[in-house]
Amino acid sequence: MTRPGWHVVALTVLVIGAASPAAADTEIGLSVDGATWAPTLTAPLFDPDLRWVPGDTRSATFYVRNQSDDVATLSVDVLGTALHTLLDTGDLRISARGDGIDWRATSRPGTHRLVSDVAVPAGASTPIDVTVALAPGSSNESMRRQLDLRFRLSLTQRSAVGPDGGGLPDTGAPGAWDLVLGIALVAGGIIATSRRPEREDAHV
Repeated sequence: MTRPGWHVVALTVLVIGAASPAAADTEIGLSVDGATWAPTLTAPLFDPDLRWVPGDTRSATFYVRNQSDDVATLSVDVLGTALHTLLDTGDLRISARGDGIDWRATSRPGTHRLVSDVAVPAGASTPIDVTVALAPGSSNESMRRQLDLRFRLSLTQRSAVGPDGGGLPDTGAPGAWDLVLGIALVAGGIIATSRRPEREDAHV
């Protein structure tokens, strides 16, 4: 009898703050627990010690706080990545949602909006749920792919929009913050193993 081969993959997911407009580091707060706030998230979104296998689905939540004095709207885009990444295979599905909003997902490369125009009052926070799913039928080729996935979180203050719909002069108020989800599969130092099919022979 032949048993299907299987794969065990160490999937590391980090959320890291990137460059921002001048005032964004004071007007937007990030948190993994909704209690401790900082300009960046440096802890893993998922436990790096967990081993992922095809068919696994895991979810995590982080929080975005509007630290300005005005009501703002939050949008989340998943950004395009380099060619020949795991998203090219269609085996990885990235989903996200804001509070009270339906899930939106993509399994294709390119830039896609997953969360749109969530109203965040001044001083309030809102959760962003993220789910990463690895297809049950992920192939050996998928296991050799790497993904550097970027989310762009845009927190735009409503006062930054003029009466004609255009933007007011740039005062540094509108904040846009990039988060980096670094998902590495079979990259240097990342563990990935596969077991060859085993054959059991019957003996009389």
